[in-house]
Amino acid sequence: MSVQSLRCASDTDEGYQGMIQFAYVMIGASGNHGVEMDSKGDASPRSFPQLYSATFVHHLEGNPESVSSDDQFDATLRLREGTGGEFGNIVVTNVPNVGVRQDDCGSEDRTHILPSSGAPDYLWFSSQNIIYGATGISAFDNQDSCASGGLSSARIQDPMLTLMPGTADEDTDFIDPRPKSGSPAYSSFDDTPSD
Repeated sequence: MSVQSLRCASDTDEGYQGMIQFAYVMIGASGNHGVEMDSKGDASPRSFPQLYSATFVHHLEGNPESVSSDDQFDATLRLREGTGGEFGNIVVTNVPNVGVRQDDCGSEDRTHILPSSGAPDYLWFSSQNIIYGATGISAFDNQDSCASGGLSSARIQDPMLTLMPGTADEDTDFIDPRPKSGSPAYSSFDDTPSD
């Protein structure tokens, strides 16, 4: 769990290959990204994080201001530099502008259909993941080499969290990020990989 992340709650790079499961990240008003998943283009080994069953709560008035970041792009999830990986059962909510930004892609296959083989040379983002936020948000922002064949599909619906204000920050008295009964987070979910 990471609360009030000022830069990135989870940052992978340099060929990281591992599983992250049951993560909860809350990004404050001046926070940057919930994750920044990098690789080094097509260099070996390619990063291949497997992120399952995670909730990312941004701040609807968020404005990235972290001086430790190498950019100020406003996106809750940042995937770049040819990272591979698997992203399933993800809730991204209170998105102020962009849910997932992808740039500096390599030759990895970017898909919404989970391949049965080929790791680490694919980036799978489940179309069952949920992205929700302010009116007029972009669920995906695919830049430069990612524009062709970039990620483009998710469920755009309210995840119905129990008590999660759009402007939750370090001075918020009460939060409860559990999905309510009837939440779309309880349906159409993906199987997690075995250990």
